[in-house]
Amino acid sequence: MSIKILSADEIKQKKNSYDIPPVLFANPKNLYQRRAKRLREFCDCGGKVLATGKSALYENSNEFCLNLGAEWIKENPYKPDYFRPLEKIKGMGDTGYIMYGNGEKIRCIGNELGIRENPYFNRTRAHFCSHQHTPNSCEYGGAGMTEGKDGIYIAWNIFADYAQSGELHLKQMAMFALDRLLDTAKTLKTNLPAQGIVTLMKQSDRLICHLLYASPVKRGNGIEVIEDIVPIYNVELAIKTDRKINKVYLAPQKEDIDFTYDNGYISVKLAKIECHQMVVFE
Repeated sequence: MSIKILSADEIKQKKNSYDIPPVLFANPKNLYQRRAKRLREFCDCGGKVLATGKSALYENSNEFCLNLGAEWIKENPYKPDYFRPLEKIKGMGDTGYIMYGNGEKIRCIGNELGIRENPYFNRTRAHFCSHQHTPNSCEYGGAGMTEGKDGIYIAWNIFADYAQSGELHLKQMAMFALDRLLDTAKTLKTNLPAQGIVTLMKQSDRLICHLLYASPVKRGNGIEVIEDIVPIYNVELAIKTDRKINKVYLAPQKEDIDFTYDNGYISVKLAKIECHQMVVFE
C-alpha cells in the first residue's frame, strides 16, 4: 500500500517539496493555520487525508480545514458509545460496535459511511449498569464516519484507542477507509496473515519484496520472543508497476517462479514461507 505518514516538520515544508502520496494520516490534534494550509495544498495536489478525532480541525476554531464530509458540533457526551457501519466493511456486520475512547459529535454534509449510536446512559455511580458498559440503545447519535472530496473522517481517535485496547473492529474500520481512499493506487497487495510484514524496495533496475511472518510469544516483562518457526502456505503477492518485468525469482534460492500480469499488477503465488522470503522482480 502506498502510504506515507508525514511528521510535523514535513508538513511545514514548502509546497511540492515531497512526492505526493495517495494518503496522509492527520495527527489527532488541532492544526495551526500553517499546517492546515499544508494539508490543503496536499489535497489540491491529488492527495487524500484520513483524519480522526480532533485532527483536521483548526486550532482555535471548531471548523475542519478540509472537506471531509463533516461539520464538528461538540465533544460527544457519551463514553463509551457505538459505531454501526453503513457500508460493507470486511469482518464487520450490521450491528453496533463498542467505542471506548473519546468521540466527537459531528453532522454529515457529505457521504455518510457509518453512524454513531448512543448508549442508554453514561455508566456512573449515580446511574449504574452492572455491565462493563451501558448497552446500545440503537438511538442515532450522528455520523460516525464521513467522506468528502479531500478524504475520510472517523469521529473517534481510533489509532490511540487501538494502541490501548487492540480491538479488531478499530483496525477493520481503518483498513476500510484506507482501501477506499487508495482504491487503484495500492502498490502492493497480499494475503499474508496479520502478523506478517511486507516491504518493497527499488534496487537499480529491479524491485525486491521482503515478506516476513513469525508468531512471537511474550516472555518476561515486555519481551517477545520467536521460539518456533511456523510455515505458511500459498501466499499471494501482487506488485503494481509500470516497469517491464521479464523474470521473477526467489532469493537467495535463485529459483524462478511463475507470474502473471493484469491491470498493471505483477502477481505471484509463493508455495511456502518460513519466517522470511525475498522475491525479486527483474
